Amino acid sequence: DFIASEVLDDMPLALHDFLLRVSVLPELTVLRAAAVSGDARAAERFDEIERRGLFATVLEADERTLVLHDLFREALLDRLRRRWPEQEAALLRRAADSETDPVRRVNYLLRARDWPAAEQALAQAAPALLLAGGMRELLRLVDSFEPGWRDHSPRLQRLAAMACTLRWDWEPMARHLRAAVDAARALGDRDEQDLAEAHLAGALYPLDQNAEG
Repeated sequence: DFIASEVLDDMPLALHDFLLRVSVLPELTVLRAAAVSGDARAAERFDEIERRGLFATVLEADERTLVLHDLFREALLDRLRRRWPEQEAALLRRAADSETDPVRRVNYLLRARDWPAAEQALAQAAPALLLAGGMRELLRLVDSFEPGWRDHSPRLQRLAAMACTLRWDWEPMARHLRAAVDAARALGDRDEQDLAEAHLAGALYPLDQNAEG
């Protein structure tokens, strides 16, 4: 409330609106801030942020980068949701479009509750994530989906199973793959069903369920 009344209400409207829109970003570069906010004068907004001594830190980086302090960003996000509740999801999708880190891209889309796009982005990121030992991160991301979507997505269930495979957790692997088979069958997705069943056969062997395998 203090930040809102003493800081946000005392700045030019253009800077105020710019800050609200870029508050979805944890770090700000001029190009990304312009892409997300739609403000072509992002560099001038950066100058004004620094000139006013607002709650931001300048990072040492190849390109000009600002980080808004956590409480300031939370106040901005709160006002964004109050003023333009319909804009947050679109801003998060723009942030995802300009994000080079695959895990951050998935997280933006999850925050936007864009389940199809988030699933597609996670499927693209999963192989590299698994090769880098990111099994826990993959499972966390799968768990971040809305249960109604996650539980009926054969691909998400299969991705969770792959993370369990690399941890040699055969029982949860088999459980996820059975869910994947059921979900694929319900959707009529025979390719995904065949893939899930093939992986399931591999999970059943160490569980000594060879007949079913």
